[in-house]
Amino acid sequence: MNQDGVSVALELMFDEISAVHRQMTDEMTQAFAADRHDEAGRILESAKRLFAFRSQLQQLRKDWESGIDVETRERVRVASARSITASPKGRKTKLRVITPSGRTIFRSFAADTFADVVEDLGLDAVERLGIALNDGPLVRTSRSAKYHQAQRGKYFVMTHSSTGKKKELLDEIAGRLGRTITVEIV
Repeated sequence: MNQDGVSVALELMFDEISAVHRQMTDEMTQAFAADRHDEAGRILESAKRLFAFRSQLQQLRKDWESGIDVETRERVRVASARSITASPKGRKTKLRVITPSGRTIFRSFAADTFADVVEDLGLDAVERLGIALNDGPLVRTSRSAKYHQAQRGKYFVMTHSSTGKKKELLDEIAGRLGRTITVEIV
């Protein structure tokens, strides 16, 4: 790998996108295994678009390395490049929810559990509660351009929040709907 700043940045982007692509492949496999075929199809379509973008990025990297002369590339040094650090995150946590019927909802990702529980509580009913998250409705019929959402039928459930916030929201929703659920962070 060349050590000029642009090559390093392109390589970092390529690695990050590749990691997300692998994660999406795992999520799709889990969705198929759980007979959530619509969700698996949505993940597959997103993964295809991400893979196409990754291919474009790979071509951009090749163009940089073969189309820009070495002298020019060497002017852009890693030492002069800005440092990019990931935002601090806590350890990964999941949600386990027990419904009044005794059914346990537990997925590999807290966002999936959250969306499944909101669906179980009734998407129409939750939408009518008018709960907002990230400057928009928690449940809506249109996709947010800014935040990640899980699609359930015609609805999109906002999942961009911490696991603690998801637990807080599920407790609030269940309480307002007069339902008793047990929500655990594991």
